[in-house]
Amino acid sequence: MRQLLASVRIELGRSGSSRADSSQGWLKRNVSVTQVLSVQEQSRDQSYDLYLLRPSAFQNSNTVFGNFRARQEWSFLNSMAVHSLRLFLNWENILDARSGGEPTESIRREARSSYEHTRSRTLTLGFDLAASQRRRLGRLDATVIGRPSADSYNVLQQRVATRATWRVSSNERLLLEFDASQQEDRFSGTRQQLLGINPSVALAPLRNTRFLAGGSVTRVFEDKPVGVLPPYFFEPPGTRLRANVTGSYRLGRNLNLNITYSSVRHTDGRYTYDVKAETRAIF
Repeated sequence: MRQLLASVRIELGRSGSSRADSSQGWLKRNVSVTQVLSVQEQSRDQSYDLYLLRPSAFQNSNTVFGNFRARQEWSFLNSMAVHSLRLFLNWENILDARSGGEPTESIRREARSSYEHTRSRTLTLGFDLAASQRRRLGRLDATVIGRPSADSYNVLQQRVATRATWRVSSNERLLLEFDASQQEDRFSGTRQQLLGINPSVALAPLRNTRFLAGGSVTRVFEDKPVGVLPPYFFEPPGTRLRANVTGSYRLGRNLNLNITYSSVRHTDGRYTYDVKAETRAIF
């Protein structure tokens, strides 16, 4: 078996060398783009086509696992202090044949725009628009807890969100976000609408201590034909509650201790809890 893992990153823009009064100069000052491409491939093919990066060697009948990702980040108002406009484009294609049966193919595409307006030193307002597609063909290898669900799906999602951020200090902030989204599975005909409120806070009461806390309340509405199975990530109608708290303490110049607690009350009444402690060294 041969394996390849490769990535490339390209950045353009963020230069003001052209004439200030020219359109080219304005573009260089305000527009920049970052392009990231990555590929991971495990193949039974014993030839060297994989290492020569020939397209025909990727995600074919010899593939054990293949993952291709492409990401673009556009920024359009770099020279403006009070305005920020960005565009994110993501694409991912996965072919997984590690189970030994029929391979599973999944595709994710997303386009998201984000605008922020800094009204004062302490207040920033933001607005997001997003559209995405999630498609999967193949059998699930894991057991999904909850209601019966479908292995394959083709889901279109749209989301809009607005938020306000108050900066108490350089290390402390309060954030309140409202979002509304819709997701529809073309295979089963299931459609959901989700309304959410997402507050969060970051505090630094001591020099070496930092606390991050957040939560969300999401109401799920559903329209599902009788007798069909929705995708596994479609929760039943109801209210979902999430909460998480992270405490971070700096033990030394390059060493942090982090403790995180999170809990979820799912729409069907189930609870999930998670506690994690870690030390992180930064060099």
